[in-house]
Amino acid sequence: VVANAEVLVIVAHPQIEQSRANRRLMQTASALQRSETARVAVRDLYALYPDYLIDVDAAAISLVFDGASAGTLGSSGGSARIYDELQFTLGEGPCLDAFRLREAVLVSDLGSSDAFARWPGFAHEATQAGAFAAFAFPLQVGTAPFGTVELYRSEPGGLSARDTAIA
Repeated sequence: VVANAEVLVIVAHPQIEQSRANRRLMQTASALQRSETARVAVRDLYALYPDYLIDVDAAAISLVFDGASAGTLGSSGGSARIYDELQFTLGEGPCLDAFRLREAVLVSDLGSSDAFARWPGFAHEATQAGAFAAFAFPLQVGTAPFGTVELYRSEPGGLSARDTAIA
């Protein structure tokens, strides 16, 4: 029961069996959950909410403090980590804008003249690396922002209303 847990472990991966790190986390947390001494609750978001998959190719969660990256907390793979880190290296991009503005930044075409005008370095580097759409959502507790969730596509195109609502 989550209410009595001292530790809540949330696992979120669409194909957990293909992720060694997430699979190992789930196994360790489940073993702790069965122990007599630890009070651990494990929740696999994709198992609990299978209809909440979002149509994107890559995702990352970043921690941000005072506009500077504290690191990528998690990513769906190497490409997401690259796109995420490009923004902090270049000092521009949808992730930083979402954090600063405290609102979603949805870019359906990173190759557009608008994207290149807004983030010339990031738009160029991201499209060269294979990202052609980016969607960044701020994370905050109360009024205190602490990071962002970024979603990426390898082809231009916007998020559906359903996917935007889920994100």
